[in-house]
Amino acid sequence: MAVRRTLFLGLLLSLAACSGSEQGTAGEDEARPASRLPADNVFSGQVRALEKAEGLEQTLREAEQRQRRQIEQQTR
Repeated sequence: MAVRRTLFLGLLLSLAACSGSEQGTAGEDEARPASRLPADNVFSGQVRALEKAEGLEQTLREAEQRQRRQIEQQTR
């Protein structure tokens, strides 16, 4: 039991040591826009795909709104 406690405390201390002051809190990371990420990170491909999908979603919403307005105008 004492060995587990010692290992657990060692793990906690090593994790605490890894979190440096140059990293922000979770709230700061979420508030940062995706475009400020370095271009050479491991997730850059996924970030670009997500941004592209968000752009496509916005385009589809705009097209849907135009189509709804046309339908409303035709039914009047």
